[in-house]
This record gives sequence, structure tokens and C-alpha cells, in this order.
Amino acid sequence: MNHPACVVIVIMSFLVITACSNQEPAKQDKYTTATPKAEDAKILFVSQCAACHGNNGKAGIAGAANLQASQLDSAAIFQTIKYGRGNMPAYKEKMAEQEIKQLTIYVNHLKTK
Repeated sequence: MNHPACVVIVIMSFLVITACSNQEPAKQDKYTTATPKAEDAKILFVSQCAACHGNNGKAGIAGAANLQASQLDSAAIFQTIKYGRGNMPAYKEKMAEQEIKQLTIYVNHLKTK
């Protein structure tokens, strides 16, 4: 299957799951006050993060953290995305602040409760 088709399938699957779930809204703090569209956050994650973290956040490629098991709070996730950590590159020059906030929200939703 070609890459664009995989991205479309992943996005559509995410939208169906999101529409059918009854999850409580994320706790609001200064990193989660933005209300990004779910598909925008998923597109960012797939394009920027999934190569190492996997689509579900737990691939661990090249030493990437298991995002489902992460104990980091929103502030630490935001800082990690912005400034990098270990093998993970910094995204402060590659993404707008709002995009980093969207990814922070998305990563929080990946955590297993």
C-alpha cells in the first residue's frame, strides 16, 4: 500500500474512533486551552512523530518513548516537543507554537488511563 493511502486510512480510522468514543475532555491547562481539530493534531502526529513513536505512540523506534505509558505532564510534553530530548530533535524551528500545543494535546490523549 502506498504512503498517502496509509495516511488517509489512519486519519479516517482515527476520526471514526473519535466520533464513537465517550471520553472525558482533557484537563485544561495553559498547554491544552487550544481546541485543535482532532484531524489536524493527528495529521501533525503522523507526519512528524509516528516514524519513531508509531501511530499508536508506543513503537519505540530509535529509542523513542512509549507515549501511552508516559508520566510527563502537559508542560513537560510541550517542552520536549519544542526543545527535544535525547535522540528526539527540537521542533521549535519546524513548527508554530500552536502546532506544538496541538501535539501536546494529542500526546496526552494517547496515554492509557
